[in-house]
Amino acid sequence: METHNQGGGADSDHLPLVLLNDRALVLRDETALAERIHAATPLRGLVRMGERQGFFHRNAVLRLDHLTLSSSVHAPLLLEAEETGWAMVALAYAGSARVTILHQRFDLLPQQGLLYLPGSAFEAQTGFLQEVLIHLDPGRLALTAAAIAGAARGPKAFLRRLRQPRLVLPGNALENDLLTTLRRTLTTLDAPDLEAAGGFAALGIEDLLLRLLALLLFPELLGAQHSGTGSPHPAPQPREQAFTDLLEWMKAHLHTPITLTQMELRSAYSRRSLQILFQERFGCSPMQWLKAQRLEAARQALLHPEADDTVASIARRHGFADLSGFAMGFRRRYGVLPSGVLRLGRPPH
Repeated sequence: METHNQGGGADSDHLPLVLLNDRALVLRDETALAERIHAATPLRGLVRMGERQGFFHRNAVLRLDHLTLSSSVHAPLLLEAEETGWAMVALAYAGSARVTILHQRFDLLPQQGLLYLPGSAFEAQTGFLQEVLIHLDPGRLALTAAAIAGAARGPKAFLRRLRQPRLVLPGNALENDLLTTLRRTLTTLDAPDLEAAGGFAALGIEDLLLRLLALLLFPELLGAQHSGTGSPHPAPQPREQAFTDLLEWMKAHLHTPITLTQMELRSAYSRRSLQILFQERFGCSPMQWLKAQRLEAARQALLHPEADDTVASIARRHGFADLSGFAMGFRRRYGVLPSGVLRLGRPPH
């Protein structure tokens, strides 16, 4: 099997990681590396390639709720991975690799595209390589694709296609922009203070990554929201039970963060269809309706408080982390501050 060395050389071990460079772990022992890789991808074997350059492997890992990202720079390797339930997306930034999986062979070249690998066993031979790997659940990626597609398509068809490996090479300017956006989004994860404060979840970074991957792997979804003339497709006919179930679920989870993606996954409606449905039914967007429900639930709690309730505790209980924003929104809707309603709700001594 051919070994690729594009981008290699004496200075390859000084290449920075694409992301998470400040938290990189450096390994210079193949056994230690095999143990580290095996924790994420079960290995059948790992062999160091070449003797002229010293062995090295610099790596950092970031774990999100449903994605694990690995950023690496390493010397030439030959590895054999066992079958696993997790899929993997590989992006090369320098150097190259050749991957053999399910009797197919793929060459991964820098800045050219991405390689999707299902959870099947594979063999990879690399030169010096600077890469980012994204480990993910293919079922969740299929759900994301179905949410983008809208109510007409379920996740099973996408999941079947995700059982096959694929080298994604952008075929037009729009797909190239998607790949560029994916790479740029990955670089935003170098924000340790934001990560520690829960900012990645608040910004929906994981959701954005899944959506970008879904659109790159299923480029036909790019036309799911618009017709050939650029006009939106009409919303699917409302499925009353699914929409009613969604509203009930939202009311039952007012105290938790709820995103449009969660609404899509719960209802199988696309984001645009949800916007149209809520506008037709309630005259507002899904998020505006959600906020109104939270404010009304908080008002009822203020009118019928528990003994130790405060404005702050009631606000938090109904999904408002920002107390001043809650007070302003409450006053704008009801014409009175929440503290005044709480006083009215307290029984006289």
